Amino acid sequence: MTPLAVAAALLLGVVAPSHQAFAQGRGQACVFLAPKGAGGFGHVGWAFQEPPADHWFFGATEGAGGEEGGPNARKIPPGQRNGAWVDTGNWQKVLDTFRNARANEHPGGYYKQYTCAYADQSAVHSAAVQAQANISRGYDLFGDNCMNHAYDVLRAYNLTLPSPNDPIYISPSWAPNRWVSKLARTPGWNGLNSL
Repeated sequence: MTPLAVAAALLLGVVAPSHQAFAQGRGQACVFLAPKGAGGFGHVGWAFQEPPADHWFFGATEGAGGEEGGPNARKIPPGQRNGAWVDTGNWQKVLDTFRNARANEHPGGYYKQYTCAYADQSAVHSAAVQAQANISRGYDLFGDNCMNHAYDVLRAYNLTLPSPNDPIYISPSWAPNRWVSKLARTPGWNGLNSL
């Protein structure tokens, strides 16, 4: 089974994870921003490449009922539906999915911008395992939300990025919009791009 096939099977729950990385070497990862999400505080999704191919894993944690940060999404216990999803495809599919939003989750145009950076030694397997784990990990609007889930996936990918648990993002100034703005200005990140 090729590394790509193993990765897809892992995400679909067909095979147990191995300790072997699916890809090593320079790979790209991104954060996608919906600035009006969560009542204007912002909402994020994530994507990472399986280098050197044009193959990506991507997803987000939406909260309850497709309303990240909504009234029913403040706290979701582990094991209950938290709206997390994972998909795979080429870069164009990543862009199309975030531009048009995932069916039944958000209207088209919800995600507006993205920023990307490279990891010199990508760890695709670790990031894929973390992405799958997000589905059952629960949700807490303050401390275990879309931003934390995206951060954990990209850290598992071996990307260097500021922690969303830094005090500058915690209430009263907590906001995914602030975190993504900080990412876009962090050395190695490519600024904010429009979708």
